[in-house]
Amino acid sequence: MDLVTSSLTVGAIKNISHELNETEKQAITSFVNGIKKNLKKIPKFSQYFTGDGIDRYISYNYEKFSTTKTLLNRNTPVKISDCFVSQNFNYKNERGEQEEIDLNVFLKDTISEYPKNIINGMAGSGKTILLKYIFNESISKGYAKLPIFFEFREINYSREGKSIVKSVVDHVKNSFPSFDDELFHYGMKHGHFYLLLDGFDEISPHMRGIISKEILDLSSNYPISPILVTSRPSQDFISWYGFRQINISKFTREQTVEFIYKTSFDKEKKKEFINDINNLYSTEHNGQSFYADNKEFLSNPLLTSMMLLVFDKKNRIPHNKAVYYSKCYDVLTEEHDSTKGSFIRELYCGLKIEDLTKVFMYFCVLTYNKNIFLFIKNDLIEFINQSISKLRDEDAKKIVDRASDIIRDFCESISIMQNDGIYFEFIHRSFQEYFFAKFAFNNQVIPMERILCSILDRADVSNILSLVDSMGHGEYEKGFIMPILKKTLGKFNEKRSDKKYIVSMFFTRVLSSFGHSPYLYFSDESVPDYYNDVFFEKEEKCNPIEGFYIEVLLKHASIYYKQAYNVSETKINRCMEKMTKYNFNIKTGDSKSISLLTEFQIINSGIYDVCIALMDVLNYMNNNIEKMNNKFEGNWISEF
Repeated sequence: MDLVTSSLTVGAIKNISHELNETEKQAITSFVNGIKKNLKKIPKFSQYFTGDGIDRYISYNYEKFSTTKTLLNRNTPVKISDCFVSQNFNYKNERGEQEEIDLNVFLKDTISEYPKNIINGMAGSGKTILLKYIFNESISKGYAKLPIFFEFREINYSREGKSIVKSVVDHVKNSFPSFDDELFHYGMKHGHFYLLLDGFDEISPHMRGIISKEILDLSSNYPISPILVTSRPSQDFISWYGFRQINISKFTREQTVEFIYKTSFDKEKKKEFINDINNLYSTEHNGQSFYADNKEFLSNPLLTSMMLLVFDKKNRIPHNKAVYYSKCYDVLTEEHDSTKGSFIRELYCGLKIEDLTKVFMYFCVLTYNKNIFLFIKNDLIEFINQSISKLRDEDAKKIVDRASDIIRDFCESISIMQNDGIYFEFIHRSFQEYFFAKFAFNNQVIPMERILCSILDRADVSNILSLVDSMGHGEYEKGFIMPILKKTLGKFNEKRSDKKYIVSMFFTRVLSSFGHSPYLYFSDESVPDYYNDVFFEKEEKCNPIEGFYIEVLLKHASIYYKQAYNVSETKINRCMEKMTKYNFNIKTGDSKSISLLTEFQIINSGIYDVCIALMDVLNYMNNNIEKMNNKFEGNWISEF
């Protein structure tokens, strides 16, 4: 053992916390030695590791990522290895066929065959815990690449013109002082780093374009270094050439049971809950089994945890998504814990719980509007003070200068937020979305349409829209769907003769959301799928909000007006098949610029026909909603 290797080994052992077991400590030490062996051949690279920075970085982050707080364990962290359930992944292969792989195969793929990946997962699917698990697994299994974990939400606070590289480097330097830009680029070039980037959807929308370009540049410049990005599904990734999109599969029944079994919670309550899930027969729940009746919630880790939290002996589980969140929040505010019984905790701020809930709702609205999910204390106090100002004067006067007490109530009394070092965060971001949705639905001053249209560019907007819908379907259609539907139909009728404009309304964004791949066949295979920005002149394109409208409307139609799709399905599929086989004969130059679509191509490729068929779907939905509204315009007592 040479001097440098010896110092690394001693340093690794010295910096490893006693909280880790001997197997984990040995894994870290072996990983450090393995990294060193790879670096012996590269003197310039190895000079950075003569101190104990590398072992401090690995041991600190390994321990940090070995535990987590959950909805069910809000005060005491639990070991991820004790509660983690390995999920499956699904994706479309090169032939356009759906494939499913398990976590072990996926990890091997990222190291070798498919180094650039995006993991898509809905709210509560466990993306962050998965990435932390992968960080530690890469060390435990000795993958010989140094994992670098970075949360995108840090950028919202500290970017100030910094590149993604600078942000990552500064983050790593906290526990690895000698780490710098030169080392980062050198390691990426030679494939020694494994970049784990969490929560792309948490980046402010106006910053995503710049950051996307920086990540694509990293991917292009360093093709052999694995880059793994997690996010909620987003149209931003359509132009991420070279990245494979992987979707987190829903829990199977067996995975749900395993997840509950591993959860640190009241054993008797877990046993009863698992028995109900495994019972295939039921005389309740409309004749379906408990699992079949609640499959949507039980296929998601967060929603399963919430269900366990509100579960009682009479199995009264609300099927309505908004009611579900409301009941879960009620349980939190009552500090319901079967090991302690139920009691009402006196609030530090002196407010009644309903007034504190209003403050929290306003806080969620203000912070979601700013796209902020992570807070340092000063910023948290500022947002809370703004929220207090939204209360009635007499209520606001009671808690002036008591923001610190409200923070304690958020974290301790109702456990809806948690403190992690210098940062504060929601126990889960979906609670912020629930209260934003509640504000949009209940507000009597600002129209629902204005509130919801302001967030249509967010990657997580579908969750908020579904929450508002579940709070009142009729009010949702009347206050949001119908206004944007009228605007869309009006614009279509105005521009119908302008085929390029019509196609730009549907192009890429809507075709992909409709369930079809927007890939087009080009004569130059190096051309990836592009946004409509590069296919149309500025004056030929629709306003981006019109594309968002159509995406929302088609999704709404697919849920509530399926007959509209059945009518148009044959025509749409025929046109889509024609479009994907059509050679657009678009060439790229050295500058990656491409030709604009011509009206001839739009007509002969079938793209325009697809758009017309989709507009027929919207017309069908509009007619049906109007019929329903006209039905109730008479004497209401007859409908009572």
